[in-house]
Amino acid sequence: MSTLARAVATVAVLSLLQSLALPWIPGATGVRSQRCSALHMLRALPVDSPKVLPSDEALAESLRRRQEELKKEQPRRYLVQTQRGFLNVHSEPGDPYRSDNVVGRLFEGDIVIGIQEQDQWLLHEAGGWSIRFHGGFEWLKLLDGDG
Repeated sequence: MSTLARAVATVAVLSLLQSLALPWIPGATGVRSQRCSALHMLRALPVDSPKVLPSDEALAESLRRRQEELKKEQPRRYLVQTQRGFLNVHSEPGDPYRSDNVVGRLFEGDIVIGIQEQDQWLLHEAGGWSIRFHGGFEWLKLLDGDG
């Protein structure tokens, strides 16, 4: 029984005892005696054992682990930088010069949210894969504060 439930039960019994004379409680002859007998009965009710609290070190470690998890879950944003005005979006990573799998284009200054990285490629929410680094140029630059 929770502490709150026990307190509610105590108040209910005491309130009932104040309004009624309960001769069937052994030794209860007055309201005060009835209250004491009722409290004695309530003390016999089972109580949840106190919970053991974790140490400060365990809490700190748990917090560090959760922060790492959240960092991984947060979307990472990338700024599109181009040398030709656009960057191809491919259906799969591979050869950046391949044109038969181009499904779209990103333009200078666009911002995309990365989903997955594979080698030098980024799967993003714009619908496919784009090259991040190629020929000494960074086509998709991770924005500050996102990684």
